Amino acid sequence: MRLPITILLSLLSAFTIAQENSSAEYGEPTDFQVGDAVELNEPSNDGKYRSVYYTYEAAKNIRPDLKAYSTEKIYLSSQFYKAPFTVVEIRGQEATLAYGIMKNFAILDLELGIRSGEVGNKQNMSPIWLVDDVKKGDLIQLRKAAGQESFTSAYFTPRYSKKVLKNKSSEKAFLPKDNEGAIFKIAKRWGEIALLGNDSAKEIAFIDLKMGITNEELEIRNNHFLSKSAFGLDTLSHAESFTLSDSAIIALEADTIPKVTLLDRLGIGIYLAPLVEMSTKKSSSQSYGGAVGIIIHNKWQVGTFIQAYSGGFSKNLIFPNSFNLDYTYAGLYGAYPLLQKGKLSLLAETKIGLGEVAWSTAETTEVLDSDNFIAINPRIGIDYKFNRIGILNISIGYRLVQGLDMAEISSSELNSFNLSAMFKIGWFNKSNDE
Repeated sequence: MRLPITILLSLLSAFTIAQENSSAEYGEPTDFQVGDAVELNEPSNDGKYRSVYYTYEAAKNIRPDLKAYSTEKIYLSSQFYKAPFTVVEIRGQEATLAYGIMKNFAILDLELGIRSGEVGNKQNMSPIWLVDDVKKGDLIQLRKAAGQESFTSAYFTPRYSKKVLKNKSSEKAFLPKDNEGAIFKIAKRWGEIALLGNDSAKEIAFIDLKMGITNEELEIRNNHFLSKSAFGLDTLSHAESFTLSDSAIIALEADTIPKVTLLDRLGIGIYLAPLVEMSTKKSSSQSYGGAVGIIIHNKWQVGTFIQAYSGGFSKNLIFPNSFNLDYTYAGLYGAYPLLQKGKLSLLAETKIGLGEVAWSTAETTEVLDSDNFIAINPRIGIDYKFNRIGILNISIGYRLVQGLDMAEISSSELNSFNLSAMFKIGWFNKSNDE
């Protein structure tokens, strides 16, 4: 009986020794096993870990106000660097860590821990994980260009290429090698693609963040940015740490970059417009009015309008008095371009309004009868853009009136084809063809 027990104890001892600190060499989440001893590497988030956070039982000792149903995560600080933990449970990509006598002390995100270098073999750290934390306003630095003469992951925006570089080609213009070491600011981000700008221009170039890191063309850790004079190094291991003020962001010369207005950055044009409308019916042959609207990204147009008809149509409703017809209505309108070419845009338009029509005496303007109505006016229109402050709109459509019931006039009297003209005066975004 002693021999089997001796063999069993030997096997258990060998297994324990094998598990001791074994996670220091791990490079995949599947390498972790229950019973492993784990020591954390340095935290990657300014003194806090990104991949390890307290369980509720441990966190409530630090934050007594923490509620059991809270989704807030309290991450471990740098004081746990090299502290001894033991894996007591693994569920999917998360491991529960014991610390001292507490068996349910912290939760470790295995994949994030390895990617960020906070656990396991730091040589297996994937620099691409840093992309996940890049946000608007962050600074990035271009390193060595992977191409012979240019970067492979960063290219000028079409607008910047045309206006500043005078490049009319439709092909991508990649940033040349002389931008090595340049520091830009993230103006916008869409997944793995970011828009780069600086203090003077919000739009200079697009960059594929993951491609940039994979090709070693990009550095996003501020404490590793290289100075221009030190940019002969092949790696960032000897990069000097320095602070770069916002006003000193390195890019192209400030006076070569056109200023961008707030409306341009938002992609919004705004305008006021007088309008005139003519119809095929004598009862509403001509009306005048005005509108105020916005154009969003040179596409959607939305706004409000008001127009009125007064005089020009009368009847002897009560002999011998003559009564004039007048009406006013106001509402909302919208338009969307079906086709855009140069300065011309073909628009699908709609106006919807509420109004009031009335018979009034020609001499005293006393109202004899009035009623309310709803008007719907689908139209096809053309915008001609003279410049950034003026657009002429001509449209044709059919006005359909509902809800009108008065003496000697009905909804059908106001139903008609109509032709309208509007001159929009305001501030408009430039189109791609300008």
